[in-house]
Amino acid sequence: MDLSEQWGFVWSSIILLLSDTISFLWRFTLFLYYLRKEKKIVSRISNDILLKSARELGAKIRSGELTSSEIVKAYVERLREVNSLLNAVADDYTDDALNKAKEIDEQIKNSSEEEKKKLFDEKPLLGIPFTCKDLYDIKGTKTTWGTWKLKENVSESTHIVIQMMLDAGGIPFVKTTVPEGCVFIESVNPIQGITNNPYDSRRNAGGSSGGEGALIGAGASIIGLGSDLGGSIRVPAALNGVYGLKPSVGTFPIVDLVGNPVEPLWNCFGPLCRYVDDIELLLNIFCHGDRAKHVKEANEYPVEKIFIPTDTPTPWMPRVKQENQAATLKVAEFLCEEYASSCIDSIDLSPIKSQYVDIYIANYDEFPIKQKNLEGLKSRMLAAGNKSFHALTELPKWIFGKSKHYLAAIVLFHFFKRSYTLEQREKYLKLLPELKARYDKILSNTNFIVQSGWPHCAEFHHTEVATPSLAHTAIYNLLDLPVIMCPVGMNEEGLPLSVSIIGPRGSEYKLVEIARKIDKKFGGWVAPGNENL
Repeated sequence: MDLSEQWGFVWSSIILLLSDTISFLWRFTLFLYYLRKEKKIVSRISNDILLKSARELGAKIRSGELTSSEIVKAYVERLREVNSLLNAVADDYTDDALNKAKEIDEQIKNSSEEEKKKLFDEKPLLGIPFTCKDLYDIKGTKTTWGTWKLKENVSESTHIVIQMMLDAGGIPFVKTTVPEGCVFIESVNPIQGITNNPYDSRRNAGGSSGGEGALIGAGASIIGLGSDLGGSIRVPAALNGVYGLKPSVGTFPIVDLVGNPVEPLWNCFGPLCRYVDDIELLLNIFCHGDRAKHVKEANEYPVEKIFIPTDTPTPWMPRVKQENQAATLKVAEFLCEEYASSCIDSIDLSPIKSQYVDIYIANYDEFPIKQKNLEGLKSRMLAAGNKSFHALTELPKWIFGKSKHYLAAIVLFHFFKRSYTLEQREKYLKLLPELKARYDKILSNTNFIVQSGWPHCAEFHHTEVATPSLAHTAIYNLLDLPVIMCPVGMNEEGLPLSVSIIGPRGSEYKLVEIARKIDKKFGGWVAPGNENL
């Protein structure tokens, strides 16, 4: 090891020690604060309609056992029952949803048997309510991205993903809360405030699809639509004990949300659901036509080896807690038995974990047009009027309660403000395809990764500011690997435990098959408010 390498090692060790110290002090302070607060859990579910999958509800509408109005009413009532605790609603159009359900009931009632069959075949979600995060445009509704600047923004068109849900017969009834600018893993913003976890109101519901996770976990939504640029589907799914799918890019419609040509390479839309069957239902709706080429049948991916990532220390990335690691090992052992796999092996993800921020920014900022890089995104989302947004000048205003922004957005946008020499930029631009090829070769078509859904269960509010842990999930966006999040029980504090299964590109249906086996073994979603929590 030469002198420069020695200094590099020393400097990395100092940064790691500093990040661990700051993280510990921040977490300990919040622990003491929230320990004195009352733990509140959403009320128990009393309506059996709320305990059935969307697929089951669709079958009951088809058979005449239930009407769409009965189903939508049940979810609207549950929403009103729990949202005062959760604070998960960004825009409410439940009255429109109830009226739409009545129209659908009349349409079904007045159709012949042949017409009904055609109707249900063409519209697999007919009469089923759904929710979406406050990022999706629905014509005539507010879309704010959780930012003060866009708080009165009314959408002039409908997002293609929402349109496909409408075409399939789905009924949107609320938009849900997100973090400011959809850039953090806790849903707190200057418009709605903070969203609470249904299993403990003192704790994080995740982000950026946090409102979705909270409502679905509480039994107040059956299907939710999120987006995932670094973990925004998976983190809320993990912390609220539900299923979430980050598909390979192209499985769901690709839409460039913020005007950067690189974004569609990593960003994807996907579902959060309480039941595995509904993940498959959504896959069937979206994955057809040109998008069908992105996925393959489950039987094309035999499971030969299960990898568990080594828990390598990384700055601002806490180690996986023992209870989460134990749950991961149990699932890995179960899958090895289920698929008669040869063994469990370890996989080293540190080459991409340690550099994911630089890879991300270098690729994103490759485009010189100001509105298409991270600086442009920051200005469009956070700057008030024509004023520019500067984290270091905004922080004192936040301390004295004068800022329109939350601490997480201020810290993160400063964290992502980096500049590179031409040589550094070229290095990171070349590194990503090399890493993708490396891990594609390791997974091949036969190997899968099992890791903790998140390094820990839901923690007290604001804790993640000091330990954002993004490397845990964001690396799979960069590698474009599909991931399914699976609930696998509860810890001693009554909080959901989850694992994520990562597969080769295009293996979404295999992931659903694996998730179904895990669901049968470990029980899946656990309704909050039960006496045992």
